[in-house]
Amino acid sequence: KPEVIETECILINEEIGYAGTTDLISKLEGIVWLLDYKTSKNVYPVETSLQLEAYRQAKHIYHKPKYDKEGKIYQEAKKYGLQHIDATGVIHLKENGTFSMIEMQGDFEVFKSCIKLFKWIEKNEK
Repeated sequence: KPEVIETECILINEEIGYAGTTDLISKLEGIVWLLDYKTSKNVYPVETSLQLEAYRQAKHIYHKPKYDKEGKIYQEAKKYGLQHIDATGVIHLKENGTFSMIEMQGDFEVFKSCIKLFKWIEKNEK
C-alpha cells in the first residue's frame, strides 16, 4: 500500500526561476515517487519527462495558506526543503476507468536549456 507524503504541492527552484504543482509524492515499496496524474488521451513522454525532472530538481515545497469560510487563515503557508525523490512517473487515468503507472526519466540539463532558450526568446522579441 502506498504511503502518501505530499499531495497537490507547489515545487520551487528559486535558483533557476521556476515552479510547478505536482499531484502526488508517495512512497511505494521503499521508493519515493513524484507522480503526476494525466487524464488526456495520450501521455506525451518528451514534455512530461522534462516536467517531472524539473519537479524532482526543485529545492522547496510550498503550501499556500488555507482559509475557512469567513476568510480567516486556519493553516499558515509552509515552505520547506524537498526530500530526495527516487523516481518520477505518471498515473494515466483512462476514459474507460482503468489506469496505468508509467515511469519517466527526464534530463535536467535539457530542461535548463529550454528555460535558457525561453528567456532568450522573451528578451529578444521586444
